[in-house]
Amino acid sequence: MKAKVIRAFRDKNNNKKYIAKDTVFEATAERIQLLKEKGFVEVEEKTEDPSVLMEALMK
Repeated sequence: MKAKVIRAFRDKNNNKKYIAKDTVFEATAERIQLLKEKGFVEVEEKTEDPSVLMEALMK
């Protein structure tokens, strides 16, 4: 799972690697959720436009 970093941090699961702000961080869903709760990352909720979904189904 990927998430946008909104606050820089050192990743404890990746040899203390520094993760910079405004980058994309990739980890397990559980790890992303934990970082989201602590305010380090932001996950964009993907919502599909219903008209786009209908057009795809009609093809």
